[in-house]
Amino acid sequence: MSLALAAGGARGAYHVGALLFFAETGVRFDAVAGTSIGALNAAFYAAGDRSPRHIGELLRFWRRLPDANPIVISPTGVRDKLSMLFAATRLDWPSVVSSILTWSPILDPEPLARLLDDALDFEAICRSQVRVYIAIVEELHPLLDILIGHTYEAEYLEASSMSAEVLRRVLLAAAAIPALFPSVDIGGRKFADAALADALPGRILMRTGEKRIVSIFLSNATIQDRADYPDAALFQLRPTFAIDGGIRATLDFSRDAIERLIEMGYNDARQQYNETTSVLRPLIDRNAVRARAESLAHDLPRRD
Repeated sequence: MSLALAAGGARGAYHVGALLFFAETGVRFDAVAGTSIGALNAAFYAAGDRSPRHIGELLRFWRRLPDANPIVISPTGVRDKLSMLFAATRLDWPSVVSSILTWSPILDPEPLARLLDDALDFEAICRSQVRVYIAIVEELHPLLDILIGHTYEAEYLEASSMSAEVLRRVLLAAAAIPALFPSVDIGGRKFADAALADALPGRILMRTGEKRIVSIFLSNATIQDRADYPDAALFQLRPTFAIDGGIRATLDFSRDAIERLIEMGYNDARQQYNETTSVLRPLIDRNAVRARAESLAHDLPRRD
């Protein structure tokens, strides 16, 4: 069974609640694909034994985020934006164009990098028996990426195919929201968050042979067309209450927001899992009875 984790920034706390329920139920995923925050949660998932204890560590990590404060304004980025605004008010268009072409990120990537270094065992992820696929896109320009990023083709990199240091850079790239965080150099190319290109990276799982895919969404705007998954069984987990909220919700790492999303993810996973099980159980039981009857009939002595 495989798992697709959607993009959504701080809304990724919803993933954690759902993963905790699945772990407690005994569900284990052998392959995980993630975009943006989904990639970071996927990496953490693969670094351990997928038990409730391990997911509990991920839960504690998320609960530390309000104090760790991963969102820190870059003084250079703010200064450049103020300079651009001042140039625009003076109708100094050459300066405005120059500022756009040399766009500086608004947020400082170092706090996020330190958090990942503290939370993730990159070597363990590379060695994990769980296959991890991370979605990223090549950057053209931060503002251009926002405007036409939905037309880009995401690239999917498998953790087991790279070194720990490269994996670290790939995960930082996966979290590099265009125009907010700087892109990351990987092999001489600049990469960033693939949320606009593929918010829910389920198709890479199908292309690698997975037939049972659990998809955890973080936005009702994200669509997963079943026609794109021939011969695959899809279990789609969506928030009971809409958690869309644009960039504000994406960057809301407040304690109240994180606790609310963790609880919602856990309860939604439990409810949808139980509903699905209750529908399928009679069919599973009937198939078991039929298989038993056919086996007994096959074992009866033949009469010539």
